[in-house]
Amino acid sequence: FVGITTVSGGTNITHLEDSVFSGNSIKTISDMVNLQKIDFLAFGWNRLKQLDLPHVTEIDSNAFWYNDLTQLNLPRVSKIGDNAFGGNKLMRIKLPANVRLDANTFSSQFITPNVTANKDGEVSFDAIKPQLKIGDVDQIKKIANIDVLSETDITVDNDKLVGVTGTDPINLNLKIDLE
Repeated sequence: FVGITTVSGGTNITHLEDSVFSGNSIKTISDMVNLQKIDFLAFGWNRLKQLDLPHVTEIDSNAFWYNDLTQLNLPRVSKIGDNAFGGNKLMRIKLPANVRLDANTFSSQFITPNVTANKDGEVSFDAIKPQLKIGDVDQIKKIANIDVLSETDITVDNDKLVGVTGTDPINLNLKIDLE
């Protein structure tokens, strides 16, 4: 399937198996109204930017590994595996209250926030923190770790990122506190 840019239709499809659309240039998924389960690396290494899958209930590990996802809405998902959304650019995540996550579900988010450092090269940490909603409640406190891993010399000082220069993405490694 190399070279596919859109996945659409498939009203009879309920399950996508391992690596089925992996390594393409897929930018959109639409009209997958009966899709419920997405297996390992099914959409790995594509170019998806937003994901709204209203009927999906289970997503296996690495299913959306290394895309360009910035927004995620999965209102019926009950289980998301390890690194399912690793290597993306997620800033807005909306999930149902009963979802089971792995601690590394959202690891290595390469975000490029639309912020400007002050004259001292500082950016408030609040300006780049992601939004994690489970049900209707903001769960930012469940994010136990946000490690700033970047090519540039960025350090954290008093809840500010210091030494922010250029437009290089800031790599955030998110760890979810499941307790």
